[in-house]
Amino acid sequence: MILILGNSSDSLIYLKNMLRYSEEKEELSGTFVSHLGKIYGQDVCLAETGYSSYRSELIASFLIHKYSPYIAIYIGDGVQLTPGLAGGDILMADYLQIIDVDQLHKDPSSRLYEVPGFQPYFTVSDTLVKQFNDCSAHVGVINGRIGACISANQAISSLKDLSFDVNAFEAAHHSELVFEGEAGGVGLACAFYQVPLLPIIAISSKIDNENSILERKRIILKDAVDIGKTVVSFIVAISNDETTFIRSDEAAPNKKMKF
Repeated sequence: MILILGNSSDSLIYLKNMLRYSEEKEELSGTFVSHLGKIYGQDVCLAETGYSSYRSELIASFLIHKYSPYIAIYIGDGVQLTPGLAGGDILMADYLQIIDVDQLHKDPSSRLYEVPGFQPYFTVSDTLVKQFNDCSAHVGVINGRIGACISANQAISSLKDLSFDVNAFEAAHHSELVFEGEAGGVGLACAFYQVPLLPIIAISSKIDNENSILERKRIILKDAVDIGKTVVSFIVAISNDETTFIRSDEAAPNKKMKF
């Protein structure tokens, strides 16, 4: 089964329409709803996480434990941190930095960013990134990017809210950066269960110059179509045995985790 999570109904709107033989199921005593069905012959589970790192981790953990997917895809939206990105761009994150509660500001008693007991960052398989990027090009998506995602469980409105130098981070990773608040929770769950994860983030706004809610929604809905088409192309590649997935034996608590 393929697990596809989105932080809102808008992010999943295209894929919900592509789901065949769809069945809604109340999960965790009605805490949330999953949508089960098939896309091009592949079993798929769709679910919304909401805008919460903790809720995202709970829902991802529950669904992975229940359905044992062989890959997870997370679709969300975030704000641009570096000038190479623009509103409407779609970032395929090959690096996921996790910031735990109250870790936006330095705490001398704990390592910056660290979720106790876990590595504070995760990398995504280069093979998966390339395969997904190829599918994006195949369906004609011209605003796709590859970069790093910084995920925290609280919102920021300015670069001053971050306790590290974004320019130094960009230079160290040679990567564009986006900030959001849910992918980290999904990432922790996937790393714990050793399920490969593809985080896909629509750039809906710019830090220090936030778009209106209406404009952000317009961008998210527009990008949801391009992301959805790419995901479907990716699923078709799976159906045709054109791609393979390797579970990393490094993905365990207290080790470097690679999806």
